Amino acid sequence: MSDPSFRRLFDCLASLYETEAGRRPEASAAMRFWAERLAAAKPQPGPQMTASDVPALRYLDEALAAMRQGPFTAIAAALKETAERLPWIQNPNYTAANIGAGYLDAYSYTQIMGAEGLVQDPDLLIGVMIIGPGQVYPAHAHAPLEAYHLLAGPSLWWKEGEDWQLCQPGAFIYHRPWQAHAMRSGRTPLLALGSWYGDTTRGGALTRGVKTPAPPEW
Repeated sequence: MSDPSFRRLFDCLASLYETEAGRRPEASAAMRFWAERLAAAKPQPGPQMTASDVPALRYLDEALAAMRQGPFTAIAAALKETAERLPWIQNPNYTAANIGAGYLDAYSYTQIMGAEGLVQDPDLLIGVMIIGPGQVYPAHAHAPLEAYHLLAGPSLWWKEGEDWQLCQPGAFIYHRPWQAHAMRSGRTPLLALGSWYGDTTRGGALTRGVKTPAPPEW
């Protein structure tokens, strides 16, 4: 049976990408592609998940409450209705040995659309990532281009060739294919909408050979 709350979520995301396609020339083709796939999708709710299944979900209510005070109120409302029935997972390339048990305990993402998504689509990845306060996501890279919209949580973001930047909710962050990037959450949970366009068959991998400047004190 269809659930109108999931249709609202997909429509909110499609509308965002349709609007942003005209403002972000570096990712306009990708955004139009994402908007078309979201509009055509037929989402069905997944099994309910809670913090007992995915520890990082303990930060979700705080992040969604912060969104309701910012530029993404419609998306926040749609996520509030659907978040616990989305498939929250972790990148299998990340382990306690290479990224730290503390980070794994505070991080997860959901594939709204993707190879393992609520709606399975091997040609893209559209998802939401949550990271608890005070965490560093080390430098990593992947084959597809990536566009992030920061939904909640002032945070520090770095990408190869640039300095660390303090980003506020509403920020747009773009990564070229194979451009190393990293982020650091602040005092509140980081919640970001991120999408891939290109070869999505491999997940992101840590880039130990890339020299990443230490994030500034903040």
